[in-house]
Amino acid sequence: MRVGFAGLAASHPFADLRSARGAGVAELLLWSPDEPARRERFLADGDVNEATDLEELVAARPDVVIVSARPSDVPSRVEAVLDAGIPCFAHKTVAADATDVARLRRVVAGREHRFASSSVLRFAPAVRRLAAEIAEDRVLAITVEVAHGIADFLTPERNWQDDPAQGGGTAVSMGAHAFDIASALLGASLRGVGGAVSRRLAAASRSEDVATLVGLGPAGELVTAQVLGALDIERYRVRVQCADREIAVEIDGSIDPHVELGYRDCFDAVVGAARKGRSPISGDTACDVVEATVSAATVARAAS
Repeated sequence: MRVGFAGLAASHPFADLRSARGAGVAELLLWSPDEPARRERFLADGDVNEATDLEELVAARPDVVIVSARPSDVPSRVEAVLDAGIPCFAHKTVAADATDVARLRRVVAGREHRFASSSVLRFAPAVRRLAAEIAEDRVLAITVEVAHGIADFLTPERNWQDDPAQGGGTAVSMGAHAFDIASALLGASLRGVGGAVSRRLAAASRSEDVATLVGLGPAGELVTAQVLGALDIERYRVRVQCADREIAVEIDGSIDPHVELGYRDCFDAVVGAARKGRSPISGDTACDVVEATVSAATVARAAS
């Protein structure tokens, strides 16, 4: 198995590097034009072959390419990979606004079986266990709480993630986690319908402190994402209201976050699907969840 990386814009490729070592990946290839400090760290951390440009990376014919880029750069990189017939996985955040969503859908169209994008939390063991547990239930509502401090997003290296126009801001970056978890539990896509945001504490941020995003599942299941970015905590909680019971779960990453938060299983799912020439989830579902997050955040900001 040979894995290519097109960009190092977020922290996830470094988790993938750890996963690749554990999975016995034969070769790693990298092209990263925009993140010189990250590029140096990545090359220093592992036995990685470097490509001079995206064309060279694709020409090397890796079995799968993992894209990690600013939203405006995601569609062109995904397109180059898919044009070469190579499966592609893109780490969030892949769209900051509706224009980004539309561009991504255009390049993925007709090739959805080879493209995916997702929060790693979709693959967290606790989420998978909960999805199996409620598979036969009639789900009425899902509430997902995502608490994740934004201090890293305020550093010069990553402050584009704090900018709603460039990286989606807190509501999109963190809301994507929540909507992906809900999609995994429902086994289906969502659509975003609204919400609200507020800014009270993080004066240095261009984004919101807290956000509530609202979505609907295919059978009218109400999905609520509660996002908290202002405090220096990391917490993921899920509450599922079924017709005859309520189930609450906390996704605990206190012992081994690499495993418990889904980093390892996400990478394994991407590599496993690539061996079959496909993606670990439907590209349609991936784009639907991205669009739902962006749509809900857009309405929420306009209403607040």
